[in-house]
Amino acid sequence: MSASIFSARSGTPSLCASVLLILFAFSSSIFSQTIDPTFAPLLQDFGNVFNRANARGSALQPDGKILVGGQFTVAGGLARAGVARFNAGGTPDAGFDAGNISVAEGLLTTETGGTINVIKVYPDGKILISGTFRRDEEGGIIKTIERLNPDGSRDATFRSPIIEAGIGDAEIQPDGKIVVVGYFTSIAGAARQRIARLNADGTIDAGFNLPNGANNIIYDFSLQADGRILVAGAFTKLGNKERIGAARLLDSSRAQFDFDGDGRADISVFRPSDGVWYLLRSSAGFSAAQFGLSADKPSPADYYGDGKSDLAVFRDGTWYLQQSTSGFAGVQFGQANDVAVPSAYIP
Repeated sequence: MSASIFSARSGTPSLCASVLLILFAFSSSIFSQTIDPTFAPLLQDFGNVFNRANARGSALQPDGKILVGGQFTVAGGLARAGVARFNAGGTPDAGFDAGNISVAEGLLTTETGGTINVIKVYPDGKILISGTFRRDEEGGIIKTIERLNPDGSRDATFRSPIIEAGIGDAEIQPDGKIVVVGYFTSIAGAARQRIARLNADGTIDAGFNLPNGANNIIYDFSLQADGRILVAGAFTKLGNKERIGAARLLDSSRAQFDFDGDGRADISVFRPSDGVWYLLRSSAGFSAAQFGLSADKPSPADYYGDGKSDLAVFRDGTWYLQQSTSGFAGVQFGQANDVAVPSAYIP
């Protein structure tokens, strides 16, 4: 046995004690988590013959109260169908009741039941829920998304869309629009393959439409501060491009002439006398670059798709591009007297 390997029989009790103390401290830190005995919400589902209640989504409000969604009809002894709120100490919040919505409106009641999979909280205290909880004209349960007031009542200003399959996740953008992903292939009658965006009032956002969407389920996503969207799922193609399991989407509504990619248009000029571009970028500050000749037609746009506008000119039927990510490129397209119209150039 090498001398560098500790042996409990080596006759060094002080070393043994030190190592045992270290191991004890290490193991104590690993197993220091215990169940909070003060928080024990009881969920029950008396609509299920086996009474198998479950929770599938949760959200923490700024005031410390806890929203729970799932498959249940009773929460903490109170009749609550699919969504309930608990005080910070775990007692049910009697002031929150989504079951007070009438059956005529077709939403959650203890009679109709329902399963809530996604819960999100707005800055103003309103609550976005998604799941299986609305009856169609034939009495069946369908999947949809809804917005509630802070007390659980339905927000009448939100136009809940019909969704033909489940939503796996949803996020509220700073502008109030709602990005949703999941299993669906249509929302409110519009074809949307597993990713879509709703306007703040619940109507479909026609300006957000990824061609052919994803060819399989999108499970999860994250919104970046610059408007890009990271998605993860079981797909192998996204937007007609091969992407296996993970991809990032650009925000097609981002500002034009944004040279530093912060989502804001920048002040810029092209000076024909010396072919110099002068940029006053909203985040990155001032810069100047010589690119072009006096007779060139300036045609800046995001040609690479990285969220930043590129320096570009059109000259005698040729496009000259200085791309922010991939560098210089020249493409012959058009004739000398054509009008340059920047669009979705794909190299």
